[in-house]
Amino acid sequence: MEVVNQDVSKELAFNIKFEDGKAIVEVGYEGKGGGVTVIGTLNAEYFLDLLADAIPGQLDNAVIFALKAAI
Repeated sequence: MEVVNQDVSKELAFNIKFEDGKAIVEVGYEGKGGGVTVIGTLNAEYFLDLLADAIPGQLDNAVIFALKAAI
């Protein structure tokens, strides 16, 4: 399940997806002379718990709970 796939600028892209119980975060840079992609993985539930803790209020918790149920 892809959650975010966003070109931040002409050269920088950001992607978050969930596969096999993992949150996969990719940051890619493609410049004039070359490029690089960095990929990191976290346990999906751990990632969503960190996200819930980082966002103040309770509304996000309902959305994150639904995401956890979907994965």
